[in-house]
Amino acid sequence: MFSYRLLLVLVPLILSYQTYLSQSKADSLLSIINSLNSDTLKVKKIITLSDKLIEQNNTELAKKFLDDGFKLSEKITDKTYQAKILRGYAIYYRQIKYFNKSVESCNKALDLSKTNELLQGNYYHLLASIYENMSKNDLAIENYYKSIRIREKINDFRGLGGSYNNLGNVYNSLQKTDLAIESFEKSLEYRKKSNDLVGEAATLNNLGLSYKEKAEYNKAITYFESSLELKKKTNDTKRLGSGYNNLGTIYYRQNDFEKARNYYAIAVYYDNKAGLTDKKVTATLGIARCFIQQGNKDSSNYFIKAAETNINEQSPLETQDLLYSTKSEYDSLTNNFVGYIQNVRKSLSILKQTFNESTAKNMADLKVTFDIETQEKKIELLKKSRQLQETELKNKELQLTKKQQALEILNKEQAFNQLLMKQKNYEITQSELKNASQLKDIELLNKEKLIHLKEAEQQAKLLKQQRYIIYLFVFLGIFLMVVVFIIYKNSLQRKKFTAIILAQKNEVEQQKNIVEEKQKEIIQSIFYAKRIQDSLLPNRSYIERNLKKNG
Repeated sequence: MFSYRLLLVLVPLILSYQTYLSQSKADSLLSIINSLNSDTLKVKKIITLSDKLIEQNNTELAKKFLDDGFKLSEKITDKTYQAKILRGYAIYYRQIKYFNKSVESCNKALDLSKTNELLQGNYYHLLASIYENMSKNDLAIENYYKSIRIREKINDFRGLGGSYNNLGNVYNSLQKTDLAIESFEKSLEYRKKSNDLVGEAATLNNLGLSYKEKAEYNKAITYFESSLELKKKTNDTKRLGSGYNNLGTIYYRQNDFEKARNYYAIAVYYDNKAGLTDKKVTATLGIARCFIQQGNKDSSNYFIKAAETNINEQSPLETQDLLYSTKSEYDSLTNNFVGYIQNVRKSLSILKQTFNESTAKNMADLKVTFDIETQEKKIELLKKSRQLQETELKNKELQLTKKQQALEILNKEQAFNQLLMKQKNYEITQSELKNASQLKDIELLNKEKLIHLKEAEQQAKLLKQQRYIIYLFVFLGIFLMVVVFIIYKNSLQRKKFTAIILAQKNEVEQQKNIVEEKQKEIIQSIFYAKRIQDSLLPNRSYIERNLKKNG
């Protein structure tokens, strides 16, 4: 028995093959899957494998895996896996163009996943894409919006990018380019948030296509170039060719045939490298049309023949139509009017075939019913006379034709009126959403206004406080200046008084010195007089002796 780890190695290896799996390989892989103990794990691997097989267009083997997976999913209590198998059926039926069964499977998947909002968003997106394939654009738009509302609720940014991108494609098919651009811009916003570079490149390319339809070529070129940069960054070589082809178409419309031819040539290189034959034919015919516009007969003929070698009856009708349109342009250049008429007729025949194929599937059941009724009526009328039978048959056929025509007209009018009603309802919804958005904007503006008023009041209070502080500092400054002035003035007076005192002191000292000098002179004169007296008068002992004698 194979282990789980071995399965993890084997399954990716098998899924990586680009060729179809043979029946024996499928049986072998089923036996490996069935060897697992867990039914849940088995179903998971079957879902992954069936998705890959459908992607490789190996629908028969995909159906076999889905049938086995559905039986296993019924055993599991979790209905999520049964819903995922039904989703696989929906994709399978869409691939083989059984759209009614595809819608039925998708609706069953939605019923089983009511509690899982992520899956609900995915399945509404799938249902919308099925209606888009059926050209039921009103139902496609309705379900894309259902998917968007759910995905917005759960912040599924990657899913929102895909839904808005597909919604833009639907609006483009309805030639509502402005609504398409609005949807693509929202898709771009969400794809940037989810870092979905591959999806971002696709949306940028779609924006370029929208602006191309509006003939705003400079914007279209900017978006195409941005898309190409991301495709190179993600190594998405399969889609590089279409990007260069789009640039070629833009420059072709602007009559810059040299640039257009160069871009078409790059597109041929990448489409050839990716094995995209039909896209390579389209780019090759683009080169031929450039040479036709430049009047280069030999080169245009060469590239037309190169395109013819890669085209056959299985090629898409659009590609065949482009070939005959290009050949008719070449015939016009070479004055080959017979060839021109033949190729125009072939182109018109393909356009008619395209129209017939788009309506044939829907008319098939009605035609069978109508043929049966006609045969029954013919059998009943055979009992009558041949002339009466032929007359009545013609009348009934004529009446039936008229009734069918009237019924078709009524059905078309009813469908058109329903579409108008839905469009009006959608426009009313959009208007209400815009009004609600404007009311929110007004509320926000009022809130911002109140905030600004509060901020202004706070600033006024701060300014008032600052003014008081300034006044205080000014007052203190003036007070300090007065104090300093008083101190300075007192200092000057003190210096003045000090100078006067010093002057008086000096004068006193001078007077003192004079007095002292005078005193010294007086003392000296006294001493001098005394010395004279001492020299003239007898000494004391002599006086005392004489006094004693005379006494």
